[in-house]
Amino acid sequence: MEGDDPTGLSEQFRLLAHAYRRHTIEILAEHTTLSLADLAELVAEREADAGLVDIPAERVRDLYLELYHVHVPKLVDAHVLQYDQESDVVSLLDDGRVSLLGNGYAPTTGPVGGTDAEGGVTVHLPPETAELVERAVEVDDGLDPSMSYDEVVYRVLAERYG
Repeated sequence: MEGDDPTGLSEQFRLLAHAYRRHTIEILAEHTTLSLADLAELVAEREADAGLVDIPAERVRDLYLELYHVHVPKLVDAHVLQYDQESDVVSLLDDGRVSLLGNGYAPTTGPVGGTDAEGGVTVHLPPETAELVERAVEVDDGLDPSMSYDEVVYRVLAERYG
């Protein structure tokens, strides 16, 4: 049945589907607690693959607002983050790590965790999801061979889980 999801995988995929949420989790895995303004700057740097001086202030402001209104609330509702509006501080919760990592999803570099040399997240997917992604790459002529792994996973998961 479509609504049944005893493992919570659909919700985890939805949480990880957007690059800003993946960047947020990666960054907070490194820093644990940051002001939302600092988080927005770091997400902007990762998104643009550039230093903060090369990113228009308006872009950082827009990203801050999107994090504030869309992405942080989703991660707070999922018990991944804690947000203190009074101090404007975002923290990664220990039980948030468990809720996302409990089914084998982990930002990793090797066995420990973090980001890869290019700053992207490496995600351990359950075998059935990894097979789904591999089949999509083999069969789907709409996937560009120059797409990053993150882009392929995002597209496949977004199509499957909306």
